[in-house]
Amino acid sequence: MSVGWRLSINGLNFKELGEGVASSLEVMFSEEEIFAALSNCCGDKAPGPDDFTMAFWLFCWDVVKPEILGLFREFYLHGTFQRSLNSTFLLLIPKKEGVENLRDFRPINLVGSVYKLLAKVLANRLKSVMREVIFDSQQAFVQGRQILDAVLIANETLDSRLKDNKPGLLLKMDIEKAFDHVNWDFLMEVMSKMGFGHRWINWMKWGCSTATFSILINGSPSGFFRLKVNLSKTEAFPVGEGIPMETHASVLGCKIGSLPTTYLGLPLGAPYKSTRVWDTVEERFRKRLEKIQRDFLWGGGALENKPHLVSWKVICAAKKNGGLGIRNLAIFNKALLGKWLWRFANENESLWKQIISSKYDLQDGGWCSKGVRDRYGVGVWKAIRNGWESFRSHSHFFVGDGTRVNWVAEAWEEDGVGGSWAPRFNRHLNDWEVGEVESLLGKLLPMTIRRGVNDSLRWKENKNGTFSVKSFYSSLSKGIKIPFSARTIWTPWVPIRVSFFGWEAAWSRLLTTDCLKRFGWSIPNRFAFGLVTDESSVFEFLEDISASVNELAARELDMLKDLKRKEEGEFPFGNEDLLYYMKRVEEQYLDLDFGVLKQYFPINLVLPGIFKIFQDLFGLRFEEIADVEVWHSDVRAFSVFDLSSSELLGYFYLDIHPREGKYGHICVVALQNGSLSSNGARQVAVINHFFN
Repeated sequence: MSVGWRLSINGLNFKELGEGVASSLEVMFSEEEIFAALSNCCGDKAPGPDDFTMAFWLFCWDVVKPEILGLFREFYLHGTFQRSLNSTFLLLIPKKEGVENLRDFRPINLVGSVYKLLAKVLANRLKSVMREVIFDSQQAFVQGRQILDAVLIANETLDSRLKDNKPGLLLKMDIEKAFDHVNWDFLMEVMSKMGFGHRWINWMKWGCSTATFSILINGSPSGFFRLKVNLSKTEAFPVGEGIPMETHASVLGCKIGSLPTTYLGLPLGAPYKSTRVWDTVEERFRKRLEKIQRDFLWGGGALENKPHLVSWKVICAAKKNGGLGIRNLAIFNKALLGKWLWRFANENESLWKQIISSKYDLQDGGWCSKGVRDRYGVGVWKAIRNGWESFRSHSHFFVGDGTRVNWVAEAWEEDGVGGSWAPRFNRHLNDWEVGEVESLLGKLLPMTIRRGVNDSLRWKENKNGTFSVKSFYSSLSKGIKIPFSARTIWTPWVPIRVSFFGWEAAWSRLLTTDCLKRFGWSIPNRFAFGLVTDESSVFEFLEDISASVNELAARELDMLKDLKRKEEGEFPFGNEDLLYYMKRVEEQYLDLDFGVLKQYFPINLVLPGIFKIFQDLFGLRFEEIADVEVWHSDVRAFSVFDLSSSELLGYFYLDIHPREGKYGHICVVALQNGSLSSNGARQVAVINHFFN
């Protein structure tokens, strides 16, 4: 971009880097620095024009290291690299069906991997000095600062102005994508004013000025172009009455807006309980999202009325307490607000804290602001501050020099040597209070005031004493505590669908006939012509059988353990020993003729039953393949489909009859592994089941 005239920055004051700090940015790139940056890059992101992911460079580091180090050395010495390295593919992803203009697309930049690594190394260096040159009013893109601080500052400042009934002008400047709006020479001049060195400025200028973009159309690049400048969108808002907005807007060259509006995606100037604004952000969103979660869980929806088998309160409990660990959004929101209270107690130099402290004043030694007694207005701090008492109950003070813990000054007495505890009581102690006071003094005596050590707030819910949203959420949602066999149900080697079925069964919420009747469904009695009259009698019968065979099962297990002890000595009895020693017991103690036993379990009845169980549990459908080449006439072949979508999932052979020369054990052999290639082609799995 070229301009004929612009304002000079000579009269402006900038924060400047020290000479030593500026020099540290221009030292030679080291192998350790480059490899650390490469390791911190996301390896599986889509590749750019060079078709290499960061995972490739990391995996092949020992091979490509000389080339990469040579590139960095060349860039250090000459400040340039091949322009083609700074090429970027721009991919446009539709946000919805029926797109009509560019706003309906989400742009994704696919940057070349080598330039991405170089930019990462430079960004790591720049990140270490950003706080020294960026003023506190800049909240985003600086480590340790958060962009949401700006939303809180804007709302609280506007709230004060409105409550004081003072007119004013609010200017919202839209400078998104600012990197393509800035004159590069102007940027270099600003960096020079901030104290950056000549070499560093040349590096930045080359990296910014060589960028080219190409839009991918149907997967193919459309030719490269350079960035062009677009006009910024700026609005001016009147605060109070009597502001000549037309005059101001004409001078500034911007539009006139009205409050409430949005700032960084959140409401600005909206009343605390404004249903027109805030409902769309928090309350309505929470209710809708929880409804979507419930409907997904139970299979219902707008056109279906399916029963919710377990209460939402139970579902939101932790898995160890019988729930599914789904977060309750109302409680989760309180936990997120707790992060603001933690930051207020610990970020003493933050601009947002200085504004809140100035507006509301401090209490409790500066750990929190005073309670807000004003009406809500358009500020947001009052709602955050209301959670202080709950937050405080989950934290405690670490006493250093005692300057910020109020009770320490009253109980500590300086004596010239260092001081000692001398608590003073407002009244005489009762006899029953003496023991408690002795216990208190016993805890205080080993502790001393540590001069030069700051007092701090520690979080009780984490061992390291640091606040986390996860730990606060867990402490706020401890309402349900029941014994539950979570480890038995939620195991990594059991499919989620089966575990969920077991979870429903543990809560007695399977859609059995009795359960459906409790929901008001009219169900015919399937047991009317049998030996029982209702479903509950069947379960009672099964429970009676289970109770009666438990003792027998324990005796038989002891028999297996005794046999192993005789043959192998004192070794633990594991699951892998079960089948072997069951066979050994059959050989030694039982007279079984499996030929006679098998006639009661004909394969033509057993196999359909097994398939039906897998269909109900896993949603699979099996079809036998009639004309297929097999290695023996006993072998049968089957296709496996997804029951709901009819998608082919794989094939398997079933070799279940014994014969001479056949493998004598039970096993599964993979004949072809399932896979998905990079071009989208899918290869299904083929396996063979051996039985005898």
